[in-house]
Amino acid sequence: SSLSELESGCSRFRNYFQLLAADSNLADGFHAVIQRFGWRRIALIVQEENLFTVTMTKLKSQLTASGVNYTEKIFESKAGIYSLGKNLFDQETRIYILSMYETHARDLLCEAHRQGFRYPH
Repeated sequence: SSLSELESGCSRFRNYFQLLAADSNLADGFHAVIQRFGWRRIALIVQEENLFTVTMTKLKSQLTASGVNYTEKIFESKAGIYSLGKNLFDQETRIYILSMYETHARDLLCEAHRQGFRYPH
């Protein structure tokens, strides 16, 4: 089973079946939570790989349609989060969605701690 829509096409693989929903369906859940709590400003930090960008592309279209403002920072896998520079965090934004592998997410959270980025500021 593949969580990627790009790798899960039944037309390409005759005996394919999927036990889990595609990762891009996570966008619906993220959007529902954002709507439920009335968040109007979101930051997305995304690793540039299809697994993550497909989901975030779907979420961005939902955010735009519902009038939610968002910023997005994208980094290449090899370069890591530090390629984004020192301004990883916006002082105005409280809600961040990280779409990346765990090792990069851990680096990002450690960097947030090093910079003293906590809620409330």
